[in-house]
Amino acid sequence: MPNKEKALQKAAKIPNKYRGQYRSAMAGNSRTDAINSFCRECMGWKDVAAGIKSCTAITCPLYPYRPYQKNKTKQRGSK
Repeated sequence: MPNKEKALQKAAKIPNKYRGQYRSAMAGNSRTDAINSFCRECMGWKDVAAGIKSCTAITCPLYPYRPYQKNKTKQRGSK
């Protein structure tokens, strides 16, 4: 099955309010949308804000870039 078809099938299972962002990420339009979609999927698309805020996957390469953080600059190691 081609990748585009798989992405469309997967998008059909995503809650409506996140589908646009997922499609944007899959089209390569936004790195931010890709990170946000990845984190939301990791949380099972439910209670995403609270789940991502309390994420314990500190070895995930996207951990410093996850959404819903108060001070992203400080977490990324900026001076």
